[in-house]
Amino acid sequence: MFKNYFYLLRSIRELNKFILDTEILDCFSQEKNNLFFSIPTNDFPLRHLIISTNPNSPYIFIKNEHRKAKKNVVHFFPEVIHKRINNLTIAENDRIIKIQLENYNIYYSVR
Repeated sequence: MFKNYFYLLRSIRELNKFILDTEILDCFSQEKNNLFFSIPTNDFPLRHLIISTNPNSPYIFIKNEHRKAKKNVVHFFPEVIHKRINNLTIAENDRIIKIQLENYNIYYSVR
């Protein structure tokens, strides 16, 4: 079900309401196949956008309370730190999700 285009389309529309115009403060991985984007807000200072890179179980969601581990953390995409998320879209009739930032785009393909 989570690989279905229409399910992903609805999920992206819902996620857009929560992450639009938020700033990425950190991008890291502390678990196998998971990528974490720290996107705090005034109401949720520990909010993260979590993307699974596991091809057997792909997902993307927001966790309002997530604490970063102190050890075994790998940082990714240093160029997107302190960039705002302008939009979250999905390609028409395909399962490619695009996170649009100020000067960058991050693509996530669900297969």
